[in-house]
Amino acid sequence: MHLQEIIDQLKTDERNAAYTARGIGPIFQIHEEAKILIIGQAPGKKVEESGIPFHDKSGEKLMTWMGIDSQIFYSPAISIMPMDFYYPGKAKTGDKPPRRFIAQEYHREILQLMPDLKLTILVGKRHRLLSKRPERAQFDGNRAELSSLSAGLFSHRPSQSAQLPLAGQESLVRGRRRAGITKTCP
Repeated sequence: MHLQEIIDQLKTDERNAAYTARGIGPIFQIHEEAKILIIGQAPGKKVEESGIPFHDKSGEKLMTWMGIDSQIFYSPAISIMPMDFYYPGKAKTGDKPPRRFIAQEYHREILQLMPDLKLTILVGKRHRLLSKRPERAQFDGNRAELSSLSAGLFSHRPSQSAQLPLAGQESLVRGRRRAGITKTCP
């Protein structure tokens, strides 16, 4: 399946009808040649207005943490796939959680479009939505404990250390390796 077919499917999915009716399309950044994938939570209201993933304070913090600027962040080297491609709305405290069906029904097809991924960066705490067991998520056959992670890195080559050679440094990642995850140290 091609990316445009997935986008068309999302737009015609009745569960997204309210967004489509307001002219809001799915918010993500997918490049088939990407080496790095960022999986975040759902877009916020500000991102919904701009239509650009991480186009807010959280994106600024993430770029600083990665040691890159917006030119690299929004380049074909990096794909961004939120847990939900639409802003889920306000809750009593904060935003509503991402809708489960987006990750469960659409992520696998999109991941298949990016065969060259080397590193997946998990941002936020909602990744447990990927699994029926809320304390676990599964990526490419490797299990990663995510319940206590607020952010983490998943290497697509678990036997190698995760490296981010984007800012001219040898590595931007420091931490302990465990079960294919590198937990970042502050």
